Amino acid sequence: MAMEPGDTQYLPKPDVPLYSVPTIALASFLGGPLAAGWLVSVNFRHLNEPKAARMALIIGILAMAALVALMVAIPSDLSTRVPGFTISAIYTAIIWILADRIQGPSLAAHFARGGRRHSPWRAAGISLIAALPVFVVFVGLVQVMPMAPPFDFTGEQTLFGNEGDMVYHTGDVPSTLVEEAGAALTEEGTLVNGRPDAVELRLDGDGYVLTVPVILSSWSDQGLMNQLERIESRLVESNAFRPIRIEIIHQGVSGIQRRFLDLDPPVEP
Repeated sequence: MAMEPGDTQYLPKPDVPLYSVPTIALASFLGGPLAAGWLVSVNFRHLNEPKAARMALIIGILAMAALVALMVAIPSDLSTRVPGFTISAIYTAIIWILADRIQGPSLAAHFARGGRRHSPWRAAGISLIAALPVFVVFVGLVQVMPMAPPFDFTGEQTLFGNEGDMVYHTGDVPSTLVEEAGAALTEEGTLVNGRPDAVELRLDGDGYVLTVPVILSSWSDQGLMNQLERIESRLVESNAFRPIRIEIIHQGVSGIQRRFLDLDPPVEP
């Protein structure tokens, strides 16, 4: 329950420390909404509001989950243009306003009568503890989720399949090869964890490169390699003038990772 300064009915004893609003905001910036919800929950417990304490913690957990989902879903081309601290600054400002509205008067009354306040260093430590499991979950999600198109793909766009999937290609790639790539991907159906939303076909030196998004955890999947080998063989057969290589691509925490497949060329009959 928010109180007016001077109302001490629900205030803890002066020797019980509470977290100030700026300290809660600091924790939010360092450890995300979960850390802020934790500190707000502690304050509510000392203010004799157990229901509000539980609700603050639940909201902090849900907000943190939503933030992680947002960070994973942001397209790579957008994430490179928006600094990471921008998102942190936005949700920190929102949490500052909310914390001041729901606890500001109570905290002001507590501190006005000589009540103790927790150190910002303590809040920073709690933030690191709260951020660690979230970071582990975030890394895990990034490793098992495909990167969002169009990555760094460029060129014209040609639809293939029935799901609105896209082949990016430049003018120096024959239209027949673009159509064959789309047909091969469509006939192979699902690669891993869903069809590629976008692939890129480009001229690279003396040959062509087909870049296919594949989640990192599936780079060693033999079934996937067999599918890609069939696609490569089909493209090689349809284009006898230049060699064709397949490249797999994934975006993780450390950035974009690429690897060319070492697939054996088709055996001549």
